Amino acid sequence: MNKNFQRILKSLLAFVLCVTSVGVFSSDVLAKDDALANDDVSVSLTQEYNEQENKEYVNFTVDAIHADVNVISIVYPDATERKTDENTYEYVAENNGVYEFTVKYLIDNPDTQETEEKEYVFNVETESIQDVKEPEVTTTNEATSVFAPFNSVLPTLAPVTSDKVTVEIPEYVELNGWKAGQAYDVVVTVDLKQAGVAERYLNITLPQGMRYAAYPVLNKNENDITQTPMPSPNDVLTESVAKLPTKSAYYDSYSGKLSYKIKGDVESYELRLKVTPDEYLAYGNKDNFANAIVVDAEANGVSLGSVSTSVNVKHTKTGSAYFNQTVAHTTAKLGDTTPLLTAPMFMGLGNPHNPYLLEAEYKIYYPIGAKFDSVAQGELVSYDDTEGYAIVKIKNCSPGRDTGIIQIRLKTDELTAGTYVASKKADMKFTYYDGTIMNGLAPTGLKINVIDESAIKDKLGIRAHTVEYKKIAENQKSVNLVYYLYGTTIKEIKNQWLDISIEDYLADTITFPTGSNPGAVVTYTTTKNRIVETSLYKVDTNDGVVQYGVNRETEGLDTNEYFEKVTVNIGTFKAGYNTGIVPLNGYHSNKYKVIGSLDESSSTGTIKLRTYALDENKVAATETVSEFTGTVNYESNIISQQINDPTAETLTLNAGETGKLSFAINHNLRLTWETNESYVSLTKDPSMILRVPKHITYSNFKATQNGENVNINVSEPYEKNGETYIKIDTKTYLGGYVDGKYYGEIEITCDVTASLLASGSYNWKDNCWWTAANTKYRGTDYKSSLDVNDIVNNGDATVDSIFSVQQNTVLNINDKKSLLIDTYLVPTGGSRQLPYDGNADSAVGFTPSAAGEYTVEVMNNRDTSVDSFVTYLPVPKTGRNVGTEFQDNAFTWDMKVTGTADIEVTDQDTVNEAKKSKYKVYYSDDATLDTVKIKADGSDSSTSGITWSTTPTANTQMIKVVLDGGMDPYEKATLTFDYEVAEDSNSVTGAGAAKLGAVNDFMPYTYFKAGSASWINGTRVGAILQIGSIEGQLFLDKDLDGIYNNSDEMMSNVALTLTKMDGSSTVTVNTEADGSFAFEDLAAGSYKVDFNGALSGGNKQYFTFKNKATGNDIGSMVDNTVE
Repeated sequence: MNKNFQRILKSLLAFVLCVTSVGVFSSDVLAKDDALANDDVSVSLTQEYNEQENKEYVNFTVDAIHADVNVISIVYPDATERKTDENTYEYVAENNGVYEFTVKYLIDNPDTQETEEKEYVFNVETESIQDVKEPEVTTTNEATSVFAPFNSVLPTLAPVTSDKVTVEIPEYVELNGWKAGQAYDVVVTVDLKQAGVAERYLNITLPQGMRYAAYPVLNKNENDITQTPMPSPNDVLTESVAKLPTKSAYYDSYSGKLSYKIKGDVESYELRLKVTPDEYLAYGNKDNFANAIVVDAEANGVSLGSVSTSVNVKHTKTGSAYFNQTVAHTTAKLGDTTPLLTAPMFMGLGNPHNPYLLEAEYKIYYPIGAKFDSVAQGELVSYDDTEGYAIVKIKNCSPGRDTGIIQIRLKTDELTAGTYVASKKADMKFTYYDGTIMNGLAPTGLKINVIDESAIKDKLGIRAHTVEYKKIAENQKSVNLVYYLYGTTIKEIKNQWLDISIEDYLADTITFPTGSNPGAVVTYTTTKNRIVETSLYKVDTNDGVVQYGVNRETEGLDTNEYFEKVTVNIGTFKAGYNTGIVPLNGYHSNKYKVIGSLDESSSTGTIKLRTYALDENKVAATETVSEFTGTVNYESNIISQQINDPTAETLTLNAGETGKLSFAINHNLRLTWETNESYVSLTKDPSMILRVPKHITYSNFKATQNGENVNINVSEPYEKNGETYIKIDTKTYLGGYVDGKYYGEIEITCDVTASLLASGSYNWKDNCWWTAANTKYRGTDYKSSLDVNDIVNNGDATVDSIFSVQQNTVLNINDKKSLLIDTYLVPTGGSRQLPYDGNADSAVGFTPSAAGEYTVEVMNNRDTSVDSFVTYLPVPKTGRNVGTEFQDNAFTWDMKVTGTADIEVTDQDTVNEAKKSKYKVYYSDDATLDTVKIKADGSDSSTSGITWSTTPTANTQMIKVVLDGGMDPYEKATLTFDYEVAEDSNSVTGAGAAKLGAVNDFMPYTYFKAGSASWINGTRVGAILQIGSIEGQLFLDKDLDGIYNNSDEMMSNVALTLTKMDGSSTVTVNTEADGSFAFEDLAAGSYKVDFNGALSGGNKQYFTFKNKATGNDIGSMVDNTVE
């Protein structure tokens, strides 16, 4: 059963259900009459001919003659009301003739004391409009490329020709140029009138900065470029590609020479391919990109001609690069003659979507007195110890963070103990492949600390969290506490011990950085005063990290017995080792933990950490002792949760394509190095919010966590302040332990579909957010500046509790420069679905007699005007097959048009009422229509023999939309037609049962002129005929919580009566043992369900609270009281 018609109502249920509803529409025409009044209303009329537009404007005012008359509407030929003032109306007539207007009004009847609806019809005649003969055109019907349609329009860049070779770039506009990263059509024609010549080649060469996006081949070749079959290949080529393009060694781009070997008897050949200004290399706008496309032909090694074409390139991405010197200082031993390896200096290009660099050059300044030794990473250009600098470069840098590392070695043996700072910060010079140069300055200067090793004690540093803790779930375990240990960079800290003492905190797992001795002995004391000595073992921390420690379950502690104190030898810390940065021997992570929960009797728990080395008496040497105390605080009224690191992928789509997206949210317990920031460890049910741009559809949402599926609720699209949003609620925890299970990163994936009209670039910072109830982020990095009540559907969040994606990741939609025709079919009460893909699952479901809207959006997405077009739209009739230009298969069931079209015209999303009159709609009942007649009608209506009218009938077979007057660039016309299923419950039974489950698929076919003329298709829709059902479960909600649980009772053998609201049908069923019921095979209509005759007896029915269930819960979906 299609999801649009199957409603599973797991609830205590009595309701009115609308499966579909049917609209009624008028279909009237215009005329003229001099007697413009009756007893109730009067009409004042003026008519004015506009010579420039060749149209006649009909303006009239409608007045009520007495007080009890209320004018409600005026009926026009296209069923559209055009008020220009309170009671003033306007109609634009484009042809001479007699037109009829209908004034609809309400009037009180004194005899019946009721209000009646009446009509007054008046006529208007137009005679001034001049006949204009349509210019003749020559039609073309070119083959369509299988990898993308080419625009058969007059190019704005004249073809470039040299001898026998011509290069044409359709739709190129010099002012706009080509956008980097977007594919463009190129047509190459070669004259080869040298019969009998054996060796003939057509060569295309793209320089660095341009790349091949698609080209035709005979057979699949081994590279990543889009390749498609050539038309009639055996008539053209002796082999597919004599020479393939070359892929760059540094970035994912193909350029260079593409060569085709042509048969000796071919006299001319046309090659179509796609070319892209390389977004990997281009930076900024480049006017007159010389030799962007070079084409030549040769015969037996002799040139037949060569053409070189230049284009303007527009690069929309912002180039940025940075110098990331994360550790600005380096430490050296006093008198050490070993060259000092300085701290690494990272180069990055801001984000993965910046252009590649040809070269990055650094002028690194170092303290005077230090001497340059060598380059550890990079290529040395020069150095000067007198001024204290070295120039180092790296080549072919890829985009992204920290993609190039520079390191040098310095001699420091002549420096005395102390701190030395470079006189200047490092200079940067980045050179892009296209020659663009960017300069910058490092954020810090290089600093060297020269330390006397003999003065350093065997003493470690300690850092630990102070955690604010709020209980979110039963059996919650908090990642309280993460701690770090660190030594110095020049000396080993030997033979270290670690004591952890715990008060008012129920610790059940503790992990340790045990150095080179992961099997070390640990001694622990429990809350029951037991002292135990054991060896460390691997501990599962449920976050994918292998650590060594102790666990109360493994140790066999009693139910209420926890670790109170532990002592362990953590060994020697090598120089430079820091548990907050470097894992050791592959066994350890930087996140060493004390895992547990607060003692219920206390609001604060403490974890005291102490490190030391033993003296000769086996006691802690005072000068080696380091201590630090971390706390866990419980405050019931705080809002102190936090969710971290919202991320989103970058995705680039062409208009008309579907791709996959991935979003994620993590919960990182972090500690800044200088201060102890507080975090709590658990977030409940976080939600993601997506803004939905125009012409973009999100679908098929899925969520996973720790490799398992997560229950989610996806809202219907909703409107806030003129924007559309979707909210995805997860039903899980994030960033903590519940029942011993760790809840880590949540990933949400979905499909995104860009319609033919889609375009633009959407930064996820402004289009994706995460939030959770009672959540507040402590920092400012991720906090959204938006008023969250504008986008959170229930409005229960605050500005501090919504976090935006902070990456420079985007959704890019490459627009299609053409006349675009997008269509979709929506049942009444439904919403737009994804385009029909040939599978029944993607078809829109309709029940017998159901109504819906068929919407056709025509947009001139070109940079030049369209002169005119004629679009043909089929209406499904059983057995009809107009041709493959319209449908894949013959129609199997009937639909009909029930009203004239609603038309809206916009310029760049601004409604333009004046342009509506250019779009004419006609209808034909001709059952013999086929593609031949349609093509004749489109190119020359006088020869087609088709009769058209301005009014649809139940037998309408075809709709024609005519543009008369030109279509400006980026103008869009939206035409909405009311369709109805012309089948009922009787026609889909017996011999008609085969109609159920059958799909009618169809698409528009359009003839348009823009200099030259061509036929093109629009997008397909699919409609599947189905029977509806109403299903559910009936339960007695004893605890009145709105959700079925063990205390409630499923109600069996209860009589339920389903009645159609018009009284035409009634059916009764009894509930099963589990309370389930089902009414099957329902036609379109509105229904009510009566429980045990309550409604038929004139009583009300009372129900439990609705919409309390989440996830897989069973709950009510109806109001508390139903009459």
